[in-house]
Amino acid sequence: MLEIGAGTGAMASHLLGSTPDLHMVVTDYDAQMCKIASKSLARFDARVEVEQADANSLPFQDGRFDFVLSCLMLHHTGDWQQTLREAIRVLRPGGRLVGFDILAGAPLHHPKRLATLVRRVQLEEFLPTLAVTDVRVRLGLTKSLVRFAATKK
Repeated sequence: MLEIGAGTGAMASHLLGSTPDLHMVVTDYDAQMCKIASKSLARFDARVEVEQADANSLPFQDGRFDFVLSCLMLHHTGDWQQTLREAIRVLRPGGRLVGFDILAGAPLHHPKRLATLVRRVQLEEFLPTLAVTDVRVRLGLTKSLVRFAATKK
């Protein structure tokens, strides 16, 4: 599994702790976040790698991962469409992309970031243009979040 934009590694820690056979590569653009994630995930040793990476130009071969996870990070990338293109590129055929993010207009965001937040309709229109099937885009627990998933053809 690849987690793009893992930050401190909190989600990876939960997943690795609850799934003993899981192996993960976690990435973040920020070198400081990678250092923090490395420390917080050290107990998982050989089951996890932490790498600094740009979500819009992932340093992994095509089709490497069975699963790609994106949690609350698309709005940080500057080009969420390119991030999703990269996520699909590194998935193997039949692999699954799953994620969630803050929606444009959410009361949680800073107004200056409005242009970088995704709209639900944008995801609904963009994901099917990629080499994917079984696209799902739904509101999260609140109307401030969107959940999305797709399977690579």
